[in-house]
Amino acid sequence: MEVARTQRGSVEVLAVTGPIYAEDNDEFAEAMSGLRREGRFRVVIDARELEYTNSRAVGTLVSFSRDARLGGGKLVLVRPNSTVSKILEAVGLLSLVPTFETLEEAVAACGEEGE
Repeated sequence: MEVARTQRGSVEVLAVTGPIYAEDNDEFAEAMSGLRREGRFRVVIDARELEYTNSRAVGTLVSFSRDARLGGGKLVLVRPNSTVSKILEAVGLLSLVPTFETLEEAVAACGEEGE
C-alpha cells in the first residue's frame, strides 16, 4: 500500500494505491490520524487504485468519517473498484460516506460549506 497526500484548496486528497493488508493498517491509520491532529476534516480518499481493504482499515474510515462530521467537514471517496465497494457496502460505510466518479466531483462536494 502507498498513500500520497495532496491538497486542493481546503480539501486534503489521500490517493491510496495497492491493497491494504494487516501489515498496512498502522501506516493507513497514521495517515488518517495525521489529518485529525492537524484539524483537516475535508478529506477525499482517492480509491481508484485501491485494490483491497481489510476490516481494520474500514474501521479507521468509519471513525474518521464521524470525526470529520463533528469537525464540520466531510469524508468522501472517489470510485472504489467493485471489490472494495462490496466490502464497504457490507459494513454500511457507503451509506455514511458519499462516493463520486471523478476526483473533481469529490473535491467540489467535500469543499462545500454546511455539509
